[in-house]
Amino acid sequence: MKKILIALSVFIMVACGDSKPKYKSYTPVDKYNMLVKVAEEKDEKLKAEIQENIKNLKKAVEKNDEKARQELTEWQGLLLTVDVDIEG
Repeated sequence: MKKILIALSVFIMVACGDSKPKYKSYTPVDKYNMLVKVAEEKDEKLKAEIQENIKNLKKAVEKNDEKARQELTEWQGLLLTVDVDIEG
């Protein structure tokens, strides 16, 4: 009985633990290069990846994730400098 209780406790702690963020972090240079590639080459796969990442960042910001807020701010700043239509 004691082993079952310990196993159940461990399972609950793992299940309730902090999970990894679902968004990807990129360097500012990588972000800029990705946006330029989408703008110049019309890379739809990359555009979809960026849109999904921005959507996940917005969800994380709603949960008060400060790192996600910084990432999203960087993306938004770069979107103002590169002429590309990306909505997340």
